[in-house]
Amino acid sequence: MPRSHSDKNKGNVTSPFKQSLRVQNGTVMPSLRILKSVTYNLGHHYLSLMNYRHDDYVVEHLFKTAKATGASRVAINVLECTIEPAEFSFPAIQESVADLKHFLWYLTTSQGLPGESVRGAWLSIEFDLSRTQMCQTVPGLELAVYKCETRLEDLNGKEYLASVSEWWKYG
Repeated sequence: MPRSHSDKNKGNVTSPFKQSLRVQNGTVMPSLRILKSVTYNLGHHYLSLMNYRHDDYVVEHLFKTAKATGASRVAINVLECTIEPAEFSFPAIQESVADLKHFLWYLTTSQGLPGESVRGAWLSIEFDLSRTQMCQTVPGLELAVYKCETRLEDLNGKEYLASVSEWWKYG
């Protein structure tokens, strides 16, 4: 185990990872607190420009559907692979939600947690259709303004919440 810093009160060397480990059934496992970052990463990944389906980015599929139907709120149950309202349930989005479930499993297991550590996972995306913005670098590209909330529930019933900003605000 790597040595990192001295504990001034006791004079011994401890690991920065010690605080995030717990013992379960005699096995040392990472703390469920890791799910806080998993929560954020799940929402960020889903709406990022790395999530491309069929002929467009997932966030653009959702935005275009919201504009066309006037349904501005999207609710996704990641573990059940469902999306509401029904206007958003078409192949590109259904596939993306199924892959998001696999990505959640990857995020948890890559951190040393069993996949069963997550009892529930939801994304809520609300588009503000009255406040879109035109892209400064790509003529004619309308940028979606939205609020994305990601929520996970661990096997003990504790909830982890994260908000994800629009992808174009990171530039």
